[in-house]
Amino acid sequence: MPCVIELGSQASQVHQNLGRLIGAAGIEAIITTNDYFDDIKKTRATRENSPHD
Repeated sequence: MPCVIELGSQASQVHQNLGRLIGAAGIEAIITTNDYFDDIKKTRATRENSPHD
């Protein structure tokens, strides 16, 4: 499945930021492709250890 938006060289960083936000929001499940799943997963914080609380 192709990406909806071309993020270019910033794609990895954008997905890492999404991982942080997903964790901070307490979201437990997402639907995504494998393209940048590892970037999202490695930076996902939990609500308990998020700097946004």
